[in-house]
Amino acid sequence: TARQCALRGVGAMGATAKAERKKKGVLREKGRTRVKNKSIKSKALDKNSGRRHQAFGKQRKAGHEGVAIRYITRQRAVKKLGVSLKDFRRLCILKGIYPREPNNKSFSKVCYHVKDIAFLAHEPILQRFWEMKTFMKKVRRKFFRKEVGEAKRMMENKPTYTVDHLVRERYPRFQDSLADLDDALCLLHLFANMASRGHIDSGRSDKCQRFCREWQLYIAKTRSLRKVFVSVKGIYYQAVVHGETVTWIVPHKFAQ
Repeated sequence: TARQCALRGVGAMGATAKAERKKKGVLREKGRTRVKNKSIKSKALDKNSGRRHQAFGKQRKAGHEGVAIRYITRQRAVKKLGVSLKDFRRLCILKGIYPREPNNKSFSKVCYHVKDIAFLAHEPILQRFWEMKTFMKKVRRKFFRKEVGEAKRMMENKPTYTVDHLVRERYPRFQDSLADLDDALCLLHLFANMASRGHIDSGRSDKCQRFCREWQLYIAKTRSLRKVFVSVKGIYYQAVVHGETVTWIVPHKFAQ
């Protein structure tokens, strides 16, 4: 009958509403409505589920990706290696490590690549720097205790280090050394023309003059000189040695 059909329709509508409430996690118990709590397992799955990673991507903490992990400031690098700033600069010059400029222009400090600092951390000469630092602490302690004679005796046995392995590492071939000879020649001619005063003793100036004369004699004998240019800074020379172009500057000589 019509009444039975109407009752069936109302029952169907009630079942549909109950299914929707159950789907939303809402239950009716003793005339009250309460929210169904999710289990611990469902929370864990919802937090690290593959569907969530596909939609939002993996969330990373600040400082764990990007420029923050590829570059390191000079202050942090010095602290990590355990050397002074002077020794750090000397080590970078010997190993050929230079500062890097990050793509992010917000970095206003001097930065180095993390891989370069890790490369320096495995250098054997770094151990010699640590030994030198410890040695100088002992010498200063002797001076503070007024033990000047003992301090001078210790300075006579001062530990030294060699850079032979670094030279072989940076210049495995003779052509590589010629390509990096410009700066060395400029410094040699500069010290050869400087007066001996302060930290520049006469022995060092004489040695630089001898090296410069030997180099000039070699260039003259082999007729390798190609160009000469006179400027305000000095006289520029350019020669071709074993196929490599070498350019250096000789400062003007003034009365001292």
